[in-house]
Amino acid sequence: MKKIGIRIYSTYGLLIFAGVLLLLYPFFLLLMLRKSWEKYALFLNQIWARAFLTLSFIPPIIDWRAQLKPGQNYLLVGNHTSFLDIVLMGYVPKPCVFVGKMALTKVPVFGYMFRKLHITVDRHSARSRYQVLLQGAEALDKGNSLVMFPEGGIRSESPPELTSFRNGAFKLAIEKKVPIIPVTYPHNWKIQPGNHKMLMYPQRPRVIFHEAIETKEMTVQDADALRDRVFQIIEEELFIYYPYLAKKKQYHEN
Repeated sequence: MKKIGIRIYSTYGLLIFAGVLLLLYPFFLLLMLRKSWEKYALFLNQIWARAFLTLSFIPPIIDWRAQLKPGQNYLLVGNHTSFLDIVLMGYVPKPCVFVGKMALTKVPVFGYMFRKLHITVDRHSARSRYQVLLQGAEALDKGNSLVMFPEGGIRSESPPELTSFRNGAFKLAIEKKVPIIPVTYPHNWKIQPGNHKMLMYPQRPRVIFHEAIETKEMTVQDADALRDRVFQIIEEELFIYYPYLAKKKQYHEN
């Protein structure tokens, strides 16, 4: 009976996701007609995300530790275990461009909107990953904030345990002198596991927006240290919710 309930709830969630998108889609199409209007389409993304979570009865718990400055854009990087990770970035009160996998563009209706407003990457192509950095720099130059997942996709075989971070986001933040905000999602992997079954479990997600790290005084040689610092911030936050991860790490280090 529990499995049936989960499937019913998951189906309801998908219908809400699609229904809100279809309701807003004419406005997306209108706002995508001009480049100067795209920032409003990005704000529309936020409305969509918040409506979806509210109508799915899983309004998030937001822990804001970052002090956002008016007129300042940011590069946000988080752990990645679920499709909800992207949705929850809708609570950033600034227009955000996302970096997402190429497969998202194949989703009916949603794919066209994502391709027009955001940045897609073929993670198996070095050229595509390089293009992402160029497009990310362009998005930042326009005043948008940028969302990247430095694990390079949903890769952890034992979520919420982190996999290694790639350097691209950190080099880009340093190059553009943009503050970087680490983001931790402790429970998304339980609510919507990052697999192809598209099941959802009714539990309120939590998202922690950590204090921003300034990059103005950094050079590209500091990218590794910045990467490791952000990894440690997110990992230590996960240790609070899952102490066994800390014990596991300590065991392997010894």
